[in-house]
Amino acid sequence: MMEPLQILESDSHGGSAILLAATCAVAALGGLAFGYALAVPSGALPHLRDRFLLSSAQQELAVGAALAGALVASLLGGPLLDRLGRRSAVACSGALLVTGSAFLACAPSYAALLGGRAVVGVAIAASSVATCVYVAEVAHPRRRGALVSAYELGVTGGVLAAYAANLVLGRGPGGTVGGVAPWRWMFGLCCVPALAQVMLLVACLPASPSSLLRCGQAEAAERTLRRILGQQDVSAEIDALRSSLEMEKQYSVLDLLRRKDSMRTRMLIGGGLVAFQQLTGQPTVLFYAASVFRAAGYRGEASVLLASVGLGLVKVAATSVAVAVVDRVGRRRSLLAGSVAMALSLAAVAAATSGLGDAAGGNTSAVASGGNDTMGGPSWANWTHVEDGGVSVGPTARWASLLAILAFVGAFSLSYGPMTWVLLSEIFPAGIKGRAIAVTTSLNWGINLVVSLVFLDIIECLGLSMTFLLYAIMGVVSVVFVNAFVPETKGQTLEEISQQLNSTHTRALWCCGDAKRRQNREEVQYRRLDGCAPL
Repeated sequence: MMEPLQILESDSHGGSAILLAATCAVAALGGLAFGYALAVPSGALPHLRDRFLLSSAQQELAVGAALAGALVASLLGGPLLDRLGRRSAVACSGALLVTGSAFLACAPSYAALLGGRAVVGVAIAASSVATCVYVAEVAHPRRRGALVSAYELGVTGGVLAAYAANLVLGRGPGGTVGGVAPWRWMFGLCCVPALAQVMLLVACLPASPSSLLRCGQAEAAERTLRRILGQQDVSAEIDALRSSLEMEKQYSVLDLLRRKDSMRTRMLIGGGLVAFQQLTGQPTVLFYAASVFRAAGYRGEASVLLASVGLGLVKVAATSVAVAVVDRVGRRRSLLAGSVAMALSLAAVAAATSGLGDAAGGNTSAVASGGNDTMGGPSWANWTHVEDGGVSVGPTARWASLLAILAFVGAFSLSYGPMTWVLLSEIFPAGIKGRAIAVTTSLNWGINLVVSLVFLDIIECLGLSMTFLLYAIMGVVSVVFVNAFVPETKGQTLEEISQQLNSTHTRALWCCGDAKRRQNREEVQYRRLDGCAPL
């Protein structure tokens, strides 16, 4: 078999096209596997409950095992990403996802199920970091935003595929598909995109230029850069990359919290993005989609699953638009517009579901990530069932809540969904990028886990309407954050972005009382939270 670099160099015109298409496909397949693995328990859980006679706590643990595994992997994956190289890390995480999914499909016991879910969590967390970093480093600056956004497009496609698989395979919890339990098919299908990603990566794509330089392969790095940039003279880019890597050898994990090279500001931006990605309610809408639709008045398993598929379709459509416009509209503007739309749509959901929370009663411990009724008694998902709680939702409120939820999902998929990963892949220096993204991704998974586990408790305390109103308030806060701190990075090389962040001397608005020391936003594209003392 030809080496990836030889394939890319076989044609002076076709090589770049192959590189572009293969990079986009690797990003999309990685996201597809990620989204499918996260969303598929929504339909598999009722079958697992019946097969293993699971309690509510056991069902929540089955879902949380993947999030816990992802949290551990994101904490440990950064150093491995820098040491293995981006391409090898993507391949290893894909192979691990194939292994975990196959193990889940064959799980003979509940303990094996938990182990398989933990392995899948480790794999998808490692893949999310490695894939985005790798794609950012092998993409042309003018196409980097679209190619990294292709990962989020793949995630939304994976969510849609999972909902569709649940609809097709999960018609009856007691039935089989080809003599095999439906839940085994649901978990096993995740092997397909993960295996395809590994095969395409090994066959068609080279290591990133920074990884090649780090290994002392300067000539290979130059050849790869020529393919990426479409020009013969890449000496300036190689010199800038070599200088950047040489300077960044001195980084340690502790430097992420120091003022050196504006790392504290970079971490503020990255940490804020992943925090608001979760705190605006996306995990609960994704994991509890079926329950939210039931609470909005939709009855019958088919109606709920079809509504979930509609949610998946909106995610795919909105993310497709984001991929098409990210390098023209820009990251910052997309985040601002999306944050405003998210806040408004969440407020609309709160208004449409007003009063539902007061109808809650009994056990509110519903299944995480599934939204299905548990064995411990009536859940909040049954509040809209007249026979269960005497609460009826009119068609106007039902349609209003559905449209508001779909609007929220669309706004998220246009903004925080893809833009967070694009910016995380851009704002950190190459020498510490793996560790920096690992830390921010750990924060992402940690908040995801907490938000998902306390969602039902918050509803029990505040009610459904007030819970979504709380998310709407977080959406407003996210607008303030993006406006104050997030830079615009479109069209710039990674080295230019790093130099821009290093050379800025702005302060946070609340740290500086002297208005004369505040710089104009046209001169500086983000604010720094490093105190008032001169640098």
